[in-house]
Amino acid sequence: MVAKPDPATDAAKASAYPASSAPADWAAAVEASNPWTTVAPAPAGRLLGLSESEASDGLAAARTGLRPAAKLAAPDKAFRMQAHEVTWGELALATTLPEAAAIVMPKWVPSDAKRRADLPVTGVQWALASSFCRALGGDLPSEAEWEWAARGAEDRRFPWGQDAFTTSEVHVVAAGAVPVVKVTTSKVDRTPGTTPIWDLLGNAQEWTRDPFRPATPGAGADPISATHKAIRGWPLGDAGASSPAEGSTYRAAGCAVASCLGAEGKVLERVGFRCVRGDP
Repeated sequence: MVAKPDPATDAAKASAYPASSAPADWAAAVEASNPWTTVAPAPAGRLLGLSESEASDGLAAARTGLRPAAKLAAPDKAFRMQAHEVTWGELALATTLPEAAAIVMPKWVPSDAKRRADLPVTGVQWALASSFCRALGGDLPSEAEWEWAARGAEDRRFPWGQDAFTTSEVHVVAAGAVPVVKVTTSKVDRTPGTTPIWDLLGNAQEWTRDPFRPATPGAGADPISATHKAIRGWPLGDAGASSPAEGSTYRAAGCAVASCLGAEGKVLERVGFRCVRGDP
């Protein structure tokens, strides 16, 4: 008899970083530009995703966040996350990254290197983002790591707290076709404390390392999990009624393999990434 998968156990396994070599010779330059922020571990047994009330109220059908049945366990070990999304200037430092040779920038990205240096990298494939993070001795965040960094022990609705916002303060949703803006320039989109993590909710959406899975576990495997990775953060385009209702639990699927890139290329033009590492 084949044992049924345990979502909580699977999430815990996914939080273990893969074996990686020592950081690349350009890693120190990236770290000087984009320092690591330590995220404290969650209390044992803490779960993430929508609460029971959020998953059953009148807006539940619109929400994309993981339901309580998914049993997304918050990380029980401290980890470090980059302070902001990886920028074009930082990616340019990755001189030994083979995948960098295949980058095709979105048309709206400035051709001048200085003008794009502080803009978040967007439109790059998941494989490149993963390789970049591994070259730093880390990886892309898991969904649990990303959401825990955004919500914290206070169970913040938004990365900064419970307060609502305007699109002049956070670069999301109603900004429509406006491209991404420079990192760390939002008026409110940063976590509390003296060493905040910036732009988790707004600016570019962000790749995670986890296969995309349904918000509610089903009886069988979801075919999309073979081709798509989970993306976190709100989109720049109209996300509908879901995003304001659910805050930091918003999630989407992004094509991570060649077979579906053509159909989703425009959407991925505004998807970027940041990295995580274990806490020493």
